[in-house]
Amino acid sequence: LADYSLAGTIFRENTGMLDANYMTAWETNFLLAEAAEKGLISASAQTLYETGVTQAHEYWNTELPVNYLTTDAAYGLNGNDPIEQIITQKWIASVINGYEGWIEYRRTGFPALKTISASFNNDLIPVRMPYPAEEASLNADNYNVAAIATNDNDINVPVWWDE
Repeated sequence: LADYSLAGTIFRENTGMLDANYMTAWETNFLLAEAAEKGLISASAQTLYETGVTQAHEYWNTELPVNYLTTDAAYGLNGNDPIEQIITQKWIASVINGYEGWIEYRRTGFPALKTISASFNNDLIPVRMPYPAEEASLNADNYNVAAIATNDNDINVPVWWDE
């Protein structure tokens, strides 16, 4: 155990003192819905999905539109891909956590995003975060190896585990 980094005690022992969410109930239900849809657990993916959507609206103090779960966001309606629906709703619920939405997009390809005309990256969505400038000066040897492997720290070159 001494050889591993641990989350701070506030995450393990003093969670009542946290002034932030480590993971929300809606996020958990979306993760479980995805696992159920993929057959990894025995549960109703639709029920978990609908619970996640409802909880996200409650969390953000936003009224759930009356027919939202039977029309616009109906699970599997009109042959919609349930995984795409789960991830899209999770992405919407993660509205103020841009990193989470970006990671979900990178992991799944959902939601179907459109490019923007103001893109400074030739309409490409970055696939990784660049190494910070401090790495070049504080950790030059390792930075140089990583820079060579990523086309000089290019945000469009996948990290080693995503190739």
